[in-house]
Amino acid sequence: MRYLYLAAGLVAAGFGALGAFLPLLPATPFLLTALFFFTRSSPRLEHRLLHHSVFGEYITDYYVGELSRARKVQIIGLMWTSMAVSMLIVRELWFTVMLTAIALGVAVHIALLTPNPARAAKFRARYSLPATASATQ
Repeated sequence: MRYLYLAAGLVAAGFGALGAFLPLLPATPFLLTALFFFTRSSPRLEHRLLHHSVFGEYITDYYVGELSRARKVQIIGLMWTSMAVSMLIVRELWFTVMLTAIALGVAVHIALLTPNPARAAKFRARYSLPATASATQ
């Protein structure tokens, strides 16, 4: 079962990395899924993902709800920009309606994320992660 989890984690991490660059592929759900599978299969890859120079802080801040207002605005703005580009490329009504509904749901979810200090402390202690200043910006 460990190797199945490891394979699923690698696939999810790959999609997460692609999602950082492709408009229709979300990075966050795949990176969180990769973390889930690495936790159950490879402490080394779990550590590597959480301490990654690009994705580590992003995953941690999202997971514990420590996204600053500026970061939330940036995430929502980039999401809407990528959705708009996708809508302009495809130009189908059903596709536009679907992307608008998805974007509205995700925007509300991101906007309503609130910090959970107890969860943050437990998570950071478990993975030996330092506190970040992004929640105070």
